[in-house]
Amino acid sequence: MTFLLYGALAGFIFAFTIYLQTHLHYTAIQAGLSALPVTLGIAFFSSKVGALAAKYGARWFLVVGPLLVAIGMATLIFLKPGASYITAILPGILLFSAGMVCVVSPLTATVMASVSDKSSGVASGVNNAVSRVSGLVIIAALGLAGTANVYPFAVALSAGMALLAAIVSYFMIQNTPVSAPSVIIGK
Repeated sequence: MTFLLYGALAGFIFAFTIYLQTHLHYTAIQAGLSALPVTLGIAFFSSKVGALAAKYGARWFLVVGPLLVAIGMATLIFLKPGASYITAILPGILLFSAGMVCVVSPLTATVMASVSDKSSGVASGVNNAVSRVSGLVIIAALGLAGTANVYPFAVALSAGMALLAAIVSYFMIQNTPVSAPSVIIGK
């Protein structure tokens, strides 16, 4: 799931920022700032989602999150020159952001909970390495194809990978919320 989702993230952001610059004529700073809602969403809401995932289990966050990521990407597949940021780009970026917020903290917690405390450093390192390698592999593959010329393909590939991450999560992630302590009222 980590490979699929973080490969999708890297491939999409790479293709999206290049496309904004080459076809929609954004400056490099404007293209970078266009994805700022993703960073802000993760920074401000991931801990809250993490707490909810601890209470209710991570599975549905790891299914719904990648679905939102895929839908957000898909809404941005047919951007045309002159497209308004507010009406054509921001809605897709907000969906993408909401999906990433749903995934980041629960995914890390799930990876860490899948091993003993003694192995938590290794699990964290492997998860981090897989996320970085997947991004490099996808970006290299897209770079070979000339990303600026294949933007719809790059976005479709990234959205498909996010969708596949949701399917993998549905079938592979067990929903094990942290049990709340029993409370006896009136005693």
